[in-house]
Amino acid sequence: MIASTYANGQAGVMWFDKDEMPRIFASTAADGGAGVLWFGKKDGVRIAASTLADGTASVQWLDKDGKQRISAGTSADGTVILPTTDQKKP
Repeated sequence: MIASTYANGQAGVMWFDKDEMPRIFASTAADGGAGVLWFGKKDGVRIAASTLADGTASVQWLDKDGKQRISAGTSADGTVILPTTDQKKP
C-alpha cells in the first residue's frame, strides 16, 4: 500500500495485490473532488468513479481493452447521463 498527501490538499492511497499489481486507487483533489479506480488483475482500470467539486458525479465501466462500455452520472445541474457502448467484435 502507498499513501500520500500534499500541501495543496491532494491525497491518495493505492492498494496492491500479492503480485505487486495495483488493484485500487482512491484520491481526493485540492478542489474537493474525489475518485476511485478499480483495476483488473492484469488488464488495467476496469471501473472508475469520481465526483467533482461542482457536483458532477460519474461511474465508468471499461472492458479488458480499456474501452468505455457503460457510463452513468449526473451533471452539476442534476441531469442524468447514461450512455452505453456496445461494439461488435470482428
